[in-house]
Amino acid sequence: MLDRRDDIELRHTSACQWILELEKYKSWSSQSRGLLWIKGKPGAGKSTLMVFLYDKLKGSHDGNQGIQLDFFFSTRGTEMQRTPLGILRLLLNQIFDHDATIRPQVRETYEQRCRQFGYGEDEWEWPQVALEELLASVILASASRQHISVFVDVLDETGAESAQQLAAYFHRLINRAE
Repeated sequence: MLDRRDDIELRHTSACQWILELEKYKSWSSQSRGLLWIKGKPGAGKSTLMVFLYDKLKGSHDGNQGIQLDFFFSTRGTEMQRTPLGILRLLLNQIFDHDATIRPQVRETYEQRCRQFGYGEDEWEWPQVALEELLASVILASASRQHISVFVDVLDETGAESAQQLAAYFHRLINRAE
């Protein structure tokens, strides 16, 4: 699932340094929560910039990097690499792996849903709305104890409607955090 991020090479990291001096970036990075939306034309280097920021922030936070969740869309990848459901599932999987304190909540929700709808564990698929709510709940619970960064690249390649829905989801998540 991380193929897209791994395929982006940072050959000229000095070319990305400019964003660290940008006033909007400084303002965003000094806040405890918020969205940083990077827009540009195709091929302008948004993905390279995203990997640069991901790597840069990974080692920061005064030695306590917290948790970094990431999703790099791949239009040529599997369905899970290019759909809104894929982003939600991968982000939930990442936070599940990195924060043991939220695992009971995820397991309980999953088992309850399987029993409620009479499915075996291998047959049940997360409905997107339920997955959005669970992911928001565990991100907020985890964020109450540590710093969490979420990186999403190439959101616009999911299609205009999906991109707007996912952007609205992240805005609602930020509002809930406040």
